[in-house]
Amino acid sequence: MKSLSIIDVRDLRKVFPRSPNDLLGRYVVLARTIDKCRADLAGLSGSYQWNCRLSKMFFEFTGIAPSAFRTQLKKGLTDNEMLEWVENTGAPRTEDEILAWAYDCRWSAAATLELKAHIERDAREISPNNLYIQSLFALIDIEEGRFAHEGRK
Repeated sequence: MKSLSIIDVRDLRKVFPRSPNDLLGRYVVLARTIDKCRADLAGLSGSYQWNCRLSKMFFEFTGIAPSAFRTQLKKGLTDNEMLEWVENTGAPRTEDEILAWAYDCRWSAAATLELKAHIERDAREISPNNLYIQSLFALIDIEEGRFAHEGRK
């Protein structure tokens, strides 16, 4: 069995986890969830919570229990081994279902009043005159510096 210490664990006190847009296999959110869970297991998560709203979206879609996911990472599985485990353990999904879910994650309006208010509040703070931030994925990528957005002038 591999040790978590030999796996690339991001110190989330110093660097960001991967983008929710980054694909691991066919899945959005998976790479970020892995980064956050590994960091949590290593005591390096800083202010990040590994089983957050995005991770819960992934777990709900795949039908995987967060505790089972965490147990696999604790064994020291690599990204590719985790992907294989997800594909063998999760609910069977067609390619179109996975693509449609990814699209919904990236582009659909936030599902709750609280999330809509959070996105709008942060968008207004980042760029009060150019409110083109419409999804949680975009907000995260802007906040973590993955792409520039014209802010206050």
